[in-house]
Amino acid sequence: MLKIHQLFLRTYITIFAAILVTLTLVTYFWAKNLYIKQIEKNLIQNIDTLAIVLKDTNNIENLKSIVKNLHSELNLRITIIDNEGIVIAESDKDLSNIGNHSNRLEIIQARNVGIG
Repeated sequence: MLKIHQLFLRTYITIFAAILVTLTLVTYFWAKNLYIKQIEKNLIQNIDTLAIVLKDTNNIENLKSIVKNLHSELNLRITIIDNEGIVIAESDKDLSNIGNHSNRLEIIQARNVGIG
């Protein structure tokens, strides 16, 4: 039979471990959510900045050149598509190897929600 102080010690350690695990999980998910929201905010700012830079660009060749320059200087992957999902500028890949993007999940989300 366990003595009272041994029983108390086991109970105390069990409760302490449960609290520690709970706090660790809560902190992890809170930090993960905060990190994802910060990345999303940065992406939105990058998109807004890019929209301002590209706003007056009507020539597709100029658009492609700007996208390539931004990629080389900022190491960003940039893909610009039209309303039908056709890629008109891409920083990393050859346009002839890229299919229509209109059925991609992120494009559908962007059309429905505004970001994807």
